[in-house]
Amino acid sequence: MYEYIIDIPIGGELKKHIIELAKISSEYDNIYSEIYNNYKNKKNVVHITLKYWFIVENEKTKLFDELKELTNKQKTFNVKINNIKTFNNSNQFVIFADVNRYKTGNNFVKKFMSILSKYDFVTWEKTDDKINGAIPHSTIAIVKEPSNIQPKKFIKLLKTKFKKSRGEVLGIRIRRRLINTKTNKKGKKELFKFFKFKK
Repeated sequence: MYEYIIDIPIGGELKKHIIELAKISSEYDNIYSEIYNNYKNKKNVVHITLKYWFIVENEKTKLFDELKELTNKQKTFNVKINNIKTFNNSNQFVIFADVNRYKTGNNFVKKFMSILSKYDFVTWEKTDDKINGAIPHSTIAIVKEPSNIQPKKFIKLLKTKFKKSRGEVLGIRIRRRLINTKTNKKGKKELFKFFKFKK
C-alpha cells in the first residue's frame, strides 16, 4: 500500500533564492543542512506543498485522472515569497519563506482541494484546510529534535539576506512511498506522477 504527498514545484528567481538561503543556512551550521543537501543532491525541488501524506489503497482511483485534467487546463502562474517565518514544535524547527499565490493560484488550489474532498479515502489532519490547502510556504531549513538550538541570532542574519522573489509554477508533482500498515514502516519517496500546467 502506498501513501502520497502532492506539491507544486517552482522555478525562476524564487527557486534560485530559496536554494541560496538554504545554502547560507547549511554553511552557518551543519544542523541546518538537511534541506540544502536535498536540493543539491536533487532529492527534492523547491516547491509549495498542497496536501500532506494520505493513503490510497487502489491506484486505479479516478482521483489522479481528475487532478491531471484540472492541471492541464490551468495556465501557469507566478507566486512570490514575501518574508521569512519559522515554526517550532517538539519534533522539528522549520525555517520557511512565506508564499503569496495570488488570486490565480488560490483559485486553482480551491479547485484542487474540492476534488480531494470528494474521495472518502483521503485522510485529513486537524490542521488541514480543506478549502485553501496547506499554508503556502517554501522550506529553507529543518532541524529535527531542536531542543538545543538557539536560532534567534541566525534568523536575524538570514533575514538580512532575504529578498522578495517571484517564480513560475510548473505543474503538480505527486510522490509516493510504500507503507507497511502493520508496522507503519515507510519506504523511500519516489515520483509517481507529474502533471504540467499550460503555457
